[in-house]
Amino acid sequence: MPGDFRWIHRKYTVEFLTPAFLGGADQSGQWRTPPFKALLRQWWRVAYAARCKYQVDVQKMREAEGRLFGNAWLTQRVNGREETAASRSMVRLRLSSWAAGGRKTWQGLDSQRVQHPEVNQPVGPHLY
Repeated sequence: MPGDFRWIHRKYTVEFLTPAFLGGADQSGQWRTPPFKALLRQWWRVAYAARCKYQVDVQKMREAEGRLFGNAWLTQRVNGREETAASRSMVRLRLSSWAAGGRKTWQGLDSQRVQHPEVNQPVGPHLY
């Protein structure tokens, strides 16, 4: 990266307005940074496309994304040879606290249930 790189610290409070799965492979709820970073990356793409008035050069977008979020695939030409330009992500996340929610249902949706192929019973907004 160029020498003008500097850390920018921001603190945000996140509140979920819809159910969100943030757990690990054992299906337990826990704060994890990978889902947040994936969402940031996705919304970065949306903002990038909007800034380009949706006339996106995908290769240029992927290069900019790779420089910001890290990559293992970018290359650069050095002395006539292709060399890797892999880099770590410039985005660092730290989640400071986790408190399990107290809601048992989502108001107004209590009676809505659907059959899901991976669950033996109809599921709905119940969070227990």
